[in-house]
Amino acid sequence: VLWQMPHFYALAWIHRADYLRGGYKMFPLTDTTGLATAAMSKPYLVALCAMPVAASAAGLASWMLPVGAAVPSYLWWRALRRFEENPNIATCRRFFLGSLSYLLATLALFTGYARVDREQEEDSASGKQIVPVEPAWRVSLGARLSELCPHEKMRWDLFGLMRDGCPFDSGKGGAAA
Repeated sequence: VLWQMPHFYALAWIHRADYLRGGYKMFPLTDTTGLATAAMSKPYLVALCAMPVAASAAGLASWMLPVGAAVPSYLWWRALRRFEENPNIATCRRFFLGSLSYLLATLALFTGYARVDREQEEDSASGKQIVPVEPAWRVSLGARLSELCPHEKMRWDLFGLMRDGCPFDSGKGGAAA
């Protein structure tokens, strides 16, 4: 939902004459300068840029999600700033296209870095343990790449912290363990 608002604000501002002829009522249609459209889009971008950090903090994704999402977030934010500084059809179109790029990139990143846990009975009578549930393709890729993960090796060699920092971690304590 957050992504749609700046996306459609930009689309409506670019095609405001067509929207007006069609009888649509959206606030960008009365924005002749584009500055109000840029201002209304900004809070949504702030929230969207914070979402990867929130997802990782909530345990829904690896901490690599916000690292990877920094690039698409920056690019979309830069497109907004350019539209804000020089509101015209070209800069607004780049902002609109940036929304599509952001959506595709963050969906791909979340697919790669998502974590889903489930409780599973242990064989012993000691109770339940939490087991990560991951797609088979990611488990296979992780098995092949875990020894090549430099940030994971450095993390364990130097700090021994943040057990779930690597998206390719097999769940056995990192590549260096």
